[in-house]
Amino acid sequence: MNIDRREFIKTLGGTALYLATVGSLSSLNSGCKPSFKEAESKVVVIGFDGVEPSLFEKYLSEGQLPNMERLISRGSYHHLKTTNPSESPVCWASFAVGGNPGRHGIYDFLKRDPITYMPMISTVEKEPPRFLFDLIPIKKVKITSMRGGISFWEQAALNRIKTTAFQIPVTFPSVDMKGGKMMSGLGVPDIRQTQGTYQYYATDLSPEEAGSSVYGGIQHKINVVNNVARTYLEGPPDPTKEGFHPIQLPLKIKIVDDNTVIVDINGDRIKLYKGRFSDWVVIKFHITPIVSVTGICKFYLLSVKPELKVFLSPIDISPINPPVPICNPSDLTTQLAKQLGLFRTRGWAINNMALTEERIDEKIFLDDLFSVEDMRRRITLHLMDKDPSDLFISVFQATDRVGHAFFRLIDPRHPRYDEELAYKYGDAILRVYKHMDKTVGEILKRISEDTTLIILSDHGFHSFRRCVNINTWLVKNGYMTLKGAEDRAYTLDDLFGQGEFWPNVDWNKTQAYAVGLGQIYINLVGRESRGIVLPGRDYEKVVNEIVSQLRELRDEDGTKVIRDVYKRDDIFNGRYLDRAPDMQVGFEDGYRVSWQTCLGGIPPKVIETNDRKWSGDHCSLEPSITKGILLTNRKLNGEPAIIDIAPTVLKLLGVPIPSDVEGSSWF
Repeated sequence: MNIDRREFIKTLGGTALYLATVGSLSSLNSGCKPSFKEAESKVVVIGFDGVEPSLFEKYLSEGQLPNMERLISRGSYHHLKTTNPSESPVCWASFAVGGNPGRHGIYDFLKRDPITYMPMISTVEKEPPRFLFDLIPIKKVKITSMRGGISFWEQAALNRIKTTAFQIPVTFPSVDMKGGKMMSGLGVPDIRQTQGTYQYYATDLSPEEAGSSVYGGIQHKINVVNNVARTYLEGPPDPTKEGFHPIQLPLKIKIVDDNTVIVDINGDRIKLYKGRFSDWVVIKFHITPIVSVTGICKFYLLSVKPELKVFLSPIDISPINPPVPICNPSDLTTQLAKQLGLFRTRGWAINNMALTEERIDEKIFLDDLFSVEDMRRRITLHLMDKDPSDLFISVFQATDRVGHAFFRLIDPRHPRYDEELAYKYGDAILRVYKHMDKTVGEILKRISEDTTLIILSDHGFHSFRRCVNINTWLVKNGYMTLKGAEDRAYTLDDLFGQGEFWPNVDWNKTQAYAVGLGQIYINLVGRESRGIVLPGRDYEKVVNEIVSQLRELRDEDGTKVIRDVYKRDDIFNGRYLDRAPDMQVGFEDGYRVSWQTCLGGIPPKVIETNDRKWSGDHCSLEPSITKGILLTNRKLNGEPAIIDIAPTVLKLLGVPIPSDVEGSSWF
């Protein structure tokens, strides 16, 4: 049998890095023309992550959102009941299957391993690849989605309804759409397997700042000699080695003048101009002589003098012939890139972490954000125009990302409120909402009178002024015991590199611990590897004590911190109940679980000031005060919930609603 060498390399080499998934080859086009049946009615669903109802209504009343206003006059506007917890992967997974987290198994961005107590990404699991002589890939990495249940768009496609699903969160790896189209959203990693590792090069970094940052950056200390700085670019982990060993490429930065440098990477020379992003830079990383993977990124020259500073965006998996199942059919992103230009494939496509760590400023952040969203709009409209579907779904993210970054500039009570910055950028959230309105206007032009249009946000937003260290509270209240003091800040590099966690926790004397955004777990005998709390009466006693005491937690000024603490069995049900936390915390406005609690950290204080530019949030906030929005071009009565969208859409299409769907149709 003759095998084309290029196809061999593409099939084995391209998928061998770390992201190939079982079934990915079966998702390729079979060459047979699909047979569709006509839906009873057409449906378009457009998601805008994290629109805050109070801001939306304010801007609406001011006449800032004319297309939304026109839509509401023809149909309905409601607050949309969110999930518990009210965070994006949970919300969108519930949106997909029409049920609470117990029906799909996603409870947070993170989950914990009850054997090692180690936090890890909750949405996917992977098995490592194998190489012969560290050269030839003989076993692909297997990537498995941890979201259970069948999404309503998969259900529609299985019933031969032509369907397009574009960048919906928690859809990685992509699935066969039976002749339709899909591109995965939130959950698609960058080339390093993370959710977005930026790199920052500067001559004025201190030794303490160099290395991995808390929020997902790599800081490179550089020195300029004869107008040249020699450093490296950190790429994907080498899958031929045990552990986390990133591939490094030599990087040279040559100063041309006070406003210009030339970057040399892989033999390519890229001229950078101060205050501007570069065009897309395509970088190939060689894993072995026959295996490589291609990424795309952009450089930004921050300054040349007095200090040389260069920012590098996270390196995305290239949309041209991606080695991962991020789309279906497998050439969808390739065709889109050829027709519209290169674009980000990473699920979290906007550089929030770089702004949070103040490596880029507000202007750079917003320029980048609008560039991403303009391309997302272009792709959405292109898909609607060129190959219309009876069910079309697209999700936009900028409304959420701008809320995380700019709530401090509309809240004078926030510790990072800055009057001068508020004057310049206090309208940032409004600008993004107006961008949303423009997108809706373009979509309204493209749908017929008999098409049902559903616009939604999965949750709302709050100002994030104070952060709460739940593990510290557990220590101070006797539910967690430490063997010795270790005041160390965990980083995302610990998470993705599988660093050592909990080094000073005495599990033989610890009854409870917290991991993720407001989740508390009991150190349970028979479930946790070093559990000490017996199931039954002892378990209930510890849970009841923690719930009762946390509900009374007060800040230094007497302000109530927590609206409620929910027991697992009171809010979750379904086949994935075993993945659920034992308790879920719902914070009051102004408070959120700390970053260190998410990663298992134990700082000295229970409650601290949030002095970061990441100033707005919804994660771990009380769901009843964190609702999203819903707009339709049809009249709707009652109080809608995000779990109702799946059965509503299926009924409109004339597709049977699965028996395990928890929500109800509105029509």
